[in-house]
Amino acid sequence: MIFAYLLLTFLLYPVILILPFFSKRAKSFLEERKQDRLKIINLDFDPAGKRVIWFHAASVGELDQCKALANVLHEKEPETIILQSTFSESVTNKNLQGHVSFLNFRLPVDFYSAYDFIFNKFKPEILILMAWDTWPNLIMAAKRHQTRVYLACATLNESSRRKGFLAGMLTNSIFSKLDGISPANEIFSERFRKLTNGSVRITSCGDSRFDSVIEKIENSGTNSRFNRLLEKYPWKKKVIFASTYSACEKILFPAIPDIPEDTGIWIFPHKISDERINDIKTHLDSLKIEYTVYSKFQDGPLPRTVIFDVLGILAFAYREATIAYIGGGIHNRVHNVIEPAYFGLPVLTGPKIHNSPEAQILLKFGGLFTCNTENEFRKNFLYLLSNNGRVKKINSENRQFVKTNRGASLRFYQEFLNEKN
Repeated sequence: MIFAYLLLTFLLYPVILILPFFSKRAKSFLEERKQDRLKIINLDFDPAGKRVIWFHAASVGELDQCKALANVLHEKEPETIILQSTFSESVTNKNLQGHVSFLNFRLPVDFYSAYDFIFNKFKPEILILMAWDTWPNLIMAAKRHQTRVYLACATLNESSRRKGFLAGMLTNSIFSKLDGISPANEIFSERFRKLTNGSVRITSCGDSRFDSVIEKIENSGTNSRFNRLLEKYPWKKKVIFASTYSACEKILFPAIPDIPEDTGIWIFPHKISDERINDIKTHLDSLKIEYTVYSKFQDGPLPRTVIFDVLGILAFAYREATIAYIGGGIHNRVHNVIEPAYFGLPVLTGPKIHNSPEAQILLKFGGLFTCNTENEFRKNFLYLLSNNGRVKKINSENRQFVKTNRGASLRFYQEFLNEKN
């Protein structure tokens, strides 16, 4: 099956070459990779005597996992050279700030010889992939260059590559080429053993994103404008709608009038732009719900519904909240549930949590609720707001869940990266 994939990518190569003539986005996508290739080729670097470890992140969430692992590696081995590649255009320079990496670059498109210039330049000892992001040509290139490949914080989701017979065969084939897999939670270990027929070392070290999220929260400091909002905001109970999309809001917003009047509503859209903020305002206006926009609030009386149009506030808001809804689970896949769980919040989301082992575990233990309709959300919100005993139990269990998962980065280093092993 790997050979069939290689043949398919070879046949698709001419299509990639002509795409920039028809799509500005494709042109930008390929141009960034061209510039990074030149940057690496022209870099004055001698790998002799150096230990090089390459981390790859598909998107922002996986980058957080990489950062946590890289921080531990850098602390234990400050002389080790750390490379960081990313794939998604959602990763910006701001996301890479503070990274201990020697070099950051975009992952080339997955063709047979696309990665040779990286392996030839740096001769990495280890390549670390995250979660589920296993590009076949990348892994095969690593094998040709005698680079060990580990899958960290590994999960198994219901992606399209596993739904069909042929896609399943490809997944089995490529996973068997890995040198080790660290599932994000022990519940995935047996699935990976079956997937690889016991041919790959499986040791669950946990999900390093817990370390990243906890460190970010504990070092977040304070925000003076947010504190000024709190001083003016009279509602002690607060429901947070976080990382919302329009699909979420169609279900959530009609339930706002039924939420008790002693409870405030804070809305954090997934994407902050004038267009999204205006869409939310229009929706609330149609329901005759009074609101204010965070960046515009003044010193006068505040309505109980606040639209947050500024980044970097959500962690502060979770500290003050009673319940959190996390977006993405209605139409695609749920976003980060670790942050609200850190603060002990009961979490609500849509049914699509296959991408998140922590969401699946919280669901199993009763700290997370999946809902798919307006009535289901309304029922769960009202139940939790009126059941202090249940909420206190969830507060304790969700905090404990996050606390016990701390240290995954160190465990992964000791198990897979420590040269003494």
